[in-house]
Amino acid sequence: MAGDARRTVGLHLAGVVRDPHPAHPRGTGRGSAELRDAVHTNRVPDRLRAFRTRHPHRVQVENRVGARSRHPRRHPVDGAALQLQSLPVLPVLRHPVSNADETATDTDDSRDWHRWASTALIGAFSVGLLAIWLVPGDTAGAENRTRLPWPTVTAASAGDAATYRGIDAALRDRLGAQATVSEALGDLSVHGLGRSPTSTVLIGSNREPFFVEDLARPCRETEDSLAAVKAGLVQDQAAMAAAGKYVLFMVAPDKTSIRRAPVTDVSPDLLRCSDFVRGHVEGWESEGNLPLVTLWDDVAARDTAAAPAYLRNDTHWSAHGSMALSEALMQRLVDDRQVPAGILDDLTNPVSSDPIPYVGDLNHMMGVEDIDHKTTISFDRPDVVTKARTTVGAAGTPEYHYRSTSTSSPLVPGKTLLIGDSFLLHQIPTQLSNFFEDVTMTDLEEWAQAGEYDTVIVVRVERYSATGEWPSLTATLK
Repeated sequence: MAGDARRTVGLHLAGVVRDPHPAHPRGTGRGSAELRDAVHTNRVPDRLRAFRTRHPHRVQVENRVGARSRHPRRHPVDGAALQLQSLPVLPVLRHPVSNADETATDTDDSRDWHRWASTALIGAFSVGLLAIWLVPGDTAGAENRTRLPWPTVTAASAGDAATYRGIDAALRDRLGAQATVSEALGDLSVHGLGRSPTSTVLIGSNREPFFVEDLARPCRETEDSLAAVKAGLVQDQAAMAAAGKYVLFMVAPDKTSIRRAPVTDVSPDLLRCSDFVRGHVEGWESEGNLPLVTLWDDVAARDTAAAPAYLRNDTHWSAHGSMALSEALMQRLVDDRQVPAGILDDLTNPVSSDPIPYVGDLNHMMGVEDIDHKTTISFDRPDVVTKARTTVGAAGTPEYHYRSTSTSSPLVPGKTLLIGDSFLLHQIPTQLSNFFEDVTMTDLEEWAQAGEYDTVIVVRVERYSATGEWPSLTATLK
């Protein structure tokens, strides 16, 4: 106790960390250098701080009072001999090291937050899936079609996989959230990105939708296939004429053929196939050997910004555009002496209905529920009395029957059958129902009854004017 009293710090770490470099001389190892830096800079090295945090019970701080020793105490840290004598107590060792504790607490809080967020995300996703299955709705109605029926389950069908596919399909038609999700995705794609979410619809350069079927279906045609179509029409006309019946074929243009620029801006080749078919059909008309009327030029002349010939978000023509068919049909009947020319006078004063809100079929295909408006047109013939009734044909589609009488206005005589698709049935019944003595307007599916009528008028839209799209009128004659 004769020497000066000194405060000595002893770090008793013996046996805790083994030295990976035993060849280092004593007092010159990595631990020794770190501790000397700590002494001169008044901070503890990272390696020792980390060790103290993990093993606080194995670090001891001591104050010793005694004489200078000839053999100083050695404390191996990381295998190096640390000579500690006459050193002041490190302030960082006299006070709790809180940084590591705070870091550990922050890490725990972060892990808790991540666990909570993951649980919430999984829960929300599960609720969403549950909503799709439990929320009632009308997916079929949103897609403009009838619901699929529930399949009949019997002992024999219970083991058939088709039964369960039918149940799944019927269930999906009754899920409300499915239509909502489709609509949200459609809105984002169409309005946000200007792109169609479905391969059945093409968005033009002006962001107007077009039916891809107009462009793709004609690509199956060849010179030989179109020659066969023409031969079939010639045969039907000859057979009907031989039976004393009048027949007329008409072709209404697709929207893509009339509003060409937004389509060709996307790609100049998109109309190549439809132009190929159009060229042949117009050629048949110009030859004069077929009772054929095409409407490309008539409809194009009607398509203006003020009075468009087509509905923007739909495949069909507007009431204004469909008048091209009414006028061309009546003019052809006059030219062929089927009706007096005075009938054309009543086509000069169309009466439009109030706009009707609806969702276009192209919007339905894209899952978009934008509301458009359409009108219908009729012609007021005061001295014509018309009675209407609706039946269901042999093929299961509606048939619209109109019988008219008049004391002075001309009417198309005899029994007339007008068959076609939605291009015909969406507009023409309101326009021409009071121009015929007895007319039935129906879907092309009801073509088998054509042989029972005096006049048969077949209307096809351009995309369905080639192979396999015309009824065999010859087969209907008995």
